[in-house]
Amino acid sequence: TQLASSERAGDHAEMASTLLSPTPSAAATSAATEAVELEALRKVMKPTTLEDEAVIQLVTKHFGSRFPGTITVEKELNSYDDRNYLVQCTVTAHRFVCKIHNGADSRVGKDTFLHAQNAVLLHLNDTQTMQKSSVSVPVPVQAVSGEYIVFIELPPLTQDGSTQAVRHGLRLLEYIEGKLMSEVDRMSILESLGSSLASLDQNLESFDHPGVHRSHLWDLQNFLQLRPFVQYITDKSKAAMVEQVHFHFHFHFQCPQQCGIVSSRACVCLYVFSILTKLCCATGVECS
Repeated sequence: TQLASSERAGDHAEMASTLLSPTPSAAATSAATEAVELEALRKVMKPTTLEDEAVIQLVTKHFGSRFPGTITVEKELNSYDDRNYLVQCTVTAHRFVCKIHNGADSRVGKDTFLHAQNAVLLHLNDTQTMQKSSVSVPVPVQAVSGEYIVFIELPPLTQDGSTQAVRHGLRLLEYIEGKLMSEVDRMSILESLGSSLASLDQNLESFDHPGVHRSHLWDLQNFLQLRPFVQYITDKSKAAMVEQVHFHFHFHFQCPQQCGIVSSRACVCLYVFSILTKLCCATGVECS
């Protein structure tokens, strides 16, 4: 059964590849190349790991007057290209995430997106917005300077002998208790997830910021620009599955969007997730 499903996925992928275009466009290839270069830069400019005492000093220096008592570090949280530390105020027991952003997004003139992240969280926590929303989001904490983000310099992460300090954005966010999607039965929460995303999307209709106007491959509206990477998938059944997702996305989302039928980013996110889940089940590939 799995073999037959894989063969069907292969047939669909061949049709998808033909209909989408035999080879990725020059623009898509160029965007993919830029994305690879940026990801490489993110790795080089990822913040170095800090000892607990160094984290405490940063939080105390830039946010300390906002809290009574002292700050302790519970643990470092997972992060793709930043550093996240879970800290707690000893007097109030409130917990916060001390977030140190990667140097690529913290460069002078390139840090607008970091400011946009604070702006969108403050917008969603606005009293009028919260009355219409069922989504809880972290609240950014103001620094002593009155800003919601400060910039610090840390030693480089690379081991190539470089001694030039790297500029990093530093933010403090209220910590929200919860579980990751990987820790729960995802299929059982799809309805709730869809409702939350719809609410979030509606509340963001009145939001805008210069930092959100950027082209990024992680934006699912640019999903088809990922096609140049399919050639690096050595497992043919998985490559076929990805091609089929591209096929479904193009004809069931991108075409309707171009006709003005679909515009919601939340809709895109849920659509790709649902299609990928169905294809994983159909081809016998474990969903992860």
